[in-house]
Amino acid sequence: MLPATGVGVDECLVAGETLLEALLQRDCVARGSALDLLVADALVTYAFEVAADEPGSLEHRAERAMLRIAALGDEPMPGSPARSGVGR
Repeated sequence: MLPATGVGVDECLVAGETLLEALLQRDCVARGSALDLLVADALVTYAFEVAADEPGSLEHRAERAMLRIAALGDEPMPGSPARSGVGR
């Protein structure tokens, strides 16, 4: 595990979100994307492990991250029809 002082919470969250966004842009349904999805998950998980050292800001960070990550699924991807929001 990396030392908590070497990598920031926000840097890990942004890296995970950026990777997930790129995967969604590529329509990541193939098995070849599995490792990239695991890396995105690991980045976000590690960010919250580090953030747990500051429990007072954990709830706020989690809410912001959840909203940003969820919003990635709301954006229409290139080449796909606009999403209607049905079932959300």
